[in-house]
Amino acid sequence: MPWIPNHSSFLPLVSNGDPSMRVASLITDARQWNLEALHGHFSPPDVDNILTIPLSLFPTDDVLIWHYSSTGCYTVKTGYQFATESQDTTAPSSSASADGWWQTFWSLKLQTKVRIFAWKAFHDALPTAAVLHYRHIASDSICPLYLFELFITIMWCIWSERNAEYHGKKTKPVPLLLDYAVKYLKDYHHAQTRSAATSQQLLSSSRPVNSTAASFSTTPTQPVWIAPPPGQLKLNTDAAINMSSSIIGLGAVLRDSNGIIVAAMATSIKGRFKPEEMEASALSWSLKTLLQLQLPVHHIETDSLMVVQNLKKATTSLSAFHAILKDVHFLVSNFPRAQISHVFRSANNEAHLLAKFALTVDTECIWLEEIPPPLMTVM
Repeated sequence: MPWIPNHSSFLPLVSNGDPSMRVASLITDARQWNLEALHGHFSPPDVDNILTIPLSLFPTDDVLIWHYSSTGCYTVKTGYQFATESQDTTAPSSSASADGWWQTFWSLKLQTKVRIFAWKAFHDALPTAAVLHYRHIASDSICPLYLFELFITIMWCIWSERNAEYHGKKTKPVPLLLDYAVKYLKDYHHAQTRSAATSQQLLSSSRPVNSTAASFSTTPTQPVWIAPPPGQLKLNTDAAINMSSSIIGLGAVLRDSNGIIVAAMATSIKGRFKPEEMEASALSWSLKTLLQLQLPVHHIETDSLMVVQNLKKATTSLSAFHAILKDVHFLVSNFPRAQISHVFRSANNEAHLLAKFALTVDTECIWLEEIPPPLMTVM
């Protein structure tokens, strides 16, 4: 049965397992992917793709989903979009050709880490600044590394020399290309800095000298955590990810009306989920932990607006994301008066710190009525 995402056929590139093996045999009793089993039966790219599938806390029945819709349900609109995007190719032949190409690629006599690097680069799976920004890890999508800029410049120089040779023009000696690229980039940076300085001078000279309004500046204040009413408890949850090691950190903190910590928790799971799936997993796991600890909760906050919005929708969906939300609905039913709402990251800082801390540990951590080490500096 096709089940692995990011492939046109949804089948593994290479499989060393028993054809009759079930996906359930790759999942541990703790409802996590069995990494040893995955690496024993699938190629590294397939393992990376499998780890993008989040697992719900509770076993569910198998169901066929429409991969080309965020809800997992087929609609005429998504069907038309898929048909339009694939109208220039014949699906069976292109799928077989792509799978055959990748099988040839994995048979190349290269070191495994080199092949994995090339595969990740082809599928935009490298932890670049853009990818990290999309997953809410980096604050900027622009890579600040000078070496990356130099790498791109060198590639451009090689391409320019290739075009020059193709058109019969004189080319630079290969040993001089690196020096040329370094100088070219340095000159460009210098020109940009000089241009920015000139623009700033012109802007400063154009401002009025005597302006009362200009002397005042308003700095927007970031939202902060608000304590619940007396006698009630508030739960904050968050998630973080280490892309290089495919580890997701989950963190949560339960506080009373005085801001005193009643419980704090952190754990890590293996995966490469989407941001909303990670946030939903943090929410479901923390609620399950509160049930196990027999602790009440009245207010629940997450900094994922998508999670909150989808929890309030009454429509039926079949995606993995909505399977986790189904867990959340079930768990919240055990807290009759609990309300879930969205807050900004600045009001969810403690939960975020616990999620980041979870990336450094391989066991579940729970603190009751004490300040956990990751929060010592902020509480």
